[in-house]
Amino acid sequence: RALALLRLLGLFDRPVTADCFEALRQPPAITGLTDPLQGLSTPLLNKALSRLESARLLTVHREAGSARLISLDAHPLLREYFARQLREQQPDAWRAAHGRLFEHLCASTQEGDQPTLEDLQPLYQAVAHGCLAGLQQRACEEVYDARILKGTGVGGFYSTRKLGAFGSDLGAVACFFDQPWQRVSPALTDDAHAWLLNEAATRLCALGRLTEALEPMRATVEINARAEAWKNVSICFSNLSALELTLGEVAAAVQDAEQSVTHAGRSNSADWRVAARTTDADALHQAGRRGE
Repeated sequence: RALALLRLLGLFDRPVTADCFEALRQPPAITGLTDPLQGLSTPLLNKALSRLESARLLTVHREAGSARLISLDAHPLLREYFARQLREQQPDAWRAAHGRLFEHLCASTQEGDQPTLEDLQPLYQAVAHGCLAGLQQRACEEVYDARILKGTGVGGFYSTRKLGAFGSDLGAVACFFDQPWQRVSPALTDDAHAWLLNEAATRLCALGRLTEALEPMRATVEINARAEAWKNVSICFSNLSALELTLGEVAAAVQDAEQSVTHAGRSNSADWRVAARTTDADALHQAGRRGE
């Protein structure tokens, strides 16, 4: 029982709230993980928790004046040890447990139309669990896009435009990468790949991590070029040029601005042909090539 409890903590990178703990204990049992905790009476559960707490392996937080459980926590190294053990030795249980947590957090979170950053925290957590369960596409579409950003059209991008939550967004976006900020999970569609690379780049820029933002921006260019989405390619080159100017890489900024003009000409967007030339003019001006 004690080992089963410690393994459960390996599923988290933060204290385990009582509702998530109970969701994992609900039937049916997750084979190889929660079997010893099925049907466990409250006295026996409390005894197991007390033994772990006495051994200083677990911290139990209860409501003041009552025995109601609030959360469980353990040292990050202990959580990391059991996470690695579970992931490597029982991968099916690892995915099933994260999948259950994903479903629970999605169903139990009532963020409303104007949520605070605190209200959105369970959804950010759901994104992480969903990706670890192999549910990257659902986590991207149903949680990150639909509920955290509230869409990407007019009135969308709620988490950044209304809350300025660039750091929290970047943490969620990182979950979709197999190798930040280079390789997006193959479980996601090609369209999602380009979009998430752009999401990573914009949030890295907002957080002042400009050099890191270059790599996902360049990768977005390649994906859009393969899809022959020339307007998007032009936009990506324009963004790259602006970023390079900020970093003082003026020659590279001029080169990418020219690429933006070239690919805008291959698109059907008259407006973007104008915008690309504006980017090009800015880069040339910064380079001292005023006549051009």
